[in-house]
Amino acid sequence: MYYHYSCGPVTANAYSFGGPAFDFASALAINVIVALLSSFLLAIVALRVLARWHIYRKAGVPEWKSLIPVLNFYEDYKLAWNKTWAWVFLGSLAAGLILSCFSFIPAVGVLSAILGIFVAVIEIIKDYKLSKAFGHGTGWTFGLIFFETIFMLMIGLGKSEYVRDDSCKCGCSCGCEEKKDEEPKAEVAAVEAPKTE
Repeated sequence: MYYHYSCGPVTANAYSFGGPAFDFASALAINVIVALLSSFLLAIVALRVLARWHIYRKAGVPEWKSLIPVLNFYEDYKLAWNKTWAWVFLGSLAAGLILSCFSFIPAVGVLSAILGIFVAVIEIIKDYKLSKAFGHGTGWTFGLIFFETIFMLMIGLGKSEYVRDDSCKCGCSCGCEEKKDEEPKAEVAAVEAPKTE
């Protein structure tokens, strides 16, 4: 028996919110919820790996690269845009996460928010370029932004073809200004036959 300053003597069961049966039921409910959420997240990860596997196969990239976390981001950017932006994305993301730990300082919090917006803009541009790389338009970009796993599955398992711009110097489909030096084509002079009258 315990003594509470406001209500006097109380039994130990008053603090257990209904006794041992309630504790078991709440623990069971929490475990079921955690198991369901974990299963759902694991299914999402498996579907994303499956989608990337097929996207990489269509683009001619070794499929095993879809299994390695940082490498698959790098390959996504290389496929869609440019490998340099992959490092800018990952660096900005890491810097934003580190700065968010110190966001109680107002200037650092603002800088962290700006980096977060920058990372989101880079990801949106990558989604746009990925949809263009597979011959789709702006509608697919919105699909990749809001329902990325579903639309990646549709690209990977659907009839989408990887449209690669081979004239890019960086080797992607970005259409960058740095074009490969094209071989000069030998011009064949058209020889006109003499007209006979």
